[in-house]
Amino acid sequence: RVYGHEHTTLAGRAEWALGIVTGDNARYLRPEGGAGREPIYTGKEVGHYLFREPSAFIRFEPRKFQQAAPERKYRAAEKLVYRFISKRLIVAYDDRGMLTLNSANILIPKMEGYPVKALLALLNSSLYQFLFQKKFSSIKVLRSHLESLPVPLWDPGDLDRLASIAEAVIAGRSDIGAADEFIMGRFGLSEAERLHIARSIS
Repeated sequence: RVYGHEHTTLAGRAEWALGIVTGDNARYLRPEGGAGREPIYTGKEVGHYLFREPSAFIRFEPRKFQQAAPERKYRAAEKLVYRFISKRLIVAYDDRGMLTLNSANILIPKMEGYPVKALLALLNSSLYQFLFQKKFSSIKVLRSHLESLPVPLWDPGDLDRLASIAEAVIAGRSDIGAADEFIMGRFGLSEAERLHIARSIS
């Protein structure tokens, strides 16, 4: 039903980046800020839509690290950060240019006219969790997984509406259930199909 709707995918329509591998976390990470250190987020701190409070701080000195993506990817005006080691799709929104460790990977959509927050809502929805579990049954969220999920080509009004719902979730004025209702309604899923999805991912 979902793949039967007109859609595209993220393949060739996004930039990707791995989180930082310091090579020596004990040396580079500190439990507090100050002295030029900034927050760095691990996969455990990536939540649905939002980040939890950071547990570590770092000076961004990429030449000293074992592995780091180009800085512009961490500092992107808008990006999505997903938990890498996970049986579930857990994706947070970042417009503050935050750093991540290698358990939290980066997706920067490059789809003109497609709101990043609409994609955020899709990836965090119960429906896409269902698709992810049925297609991959994996304990890791891979780029290839995300690139194979359908990105529906809805009209701009629907996409803007979904992005507005995501904004309300981020601001604490709504919950994920509102996005689920909109997404499953837009795909035309019946009550029985919605119940099947809920039972499958519980």
